[in-house]
Amino acid sequence: VKNDGPFVLMVYQYGFKSLHKRIFFNAWRKLKYLEVVFDAESHIKNLSLKKVVLNFLLLAFLVAGSGYIVALSGIAIGDQTNLSESFVGTLLNAVSTFLPELIVSIAAVRRKPSL
Repeated sequence: VKNDGPFVLMVYQYGFKSLHKRIFFNAWRKLKYLEVVFDAESHIKNLSLKKVVLNFLLLAFLVAGSGYIVALSGIAIGDQTNLSESFVGTLLNAVSTFLPELIVSIAAVRRKPSL
């Protein structure tokens, strides 16, 4: 059995540093946003119950399938790096819940305040 643990950690560290430079250092520069007006009421009136239910089922299937793939990936990562499945699962859960919050926070900081 080949031990690729150090290589995986080096690739992870490189990716994290690259992401850090790209996101965190550019997060504070000001951007100009195109104002988009969205009429939610007319959009909601044009939706049928059948379309809403089909979209929900499709998205629920995608979420369930993605969760299954993440679980299998976590098991494979744990096996290849000799880390426990609970540690890998905790790490994947932490990253997957942290990234959306990070993106929303950065978008809020970069957004031009409307007074």
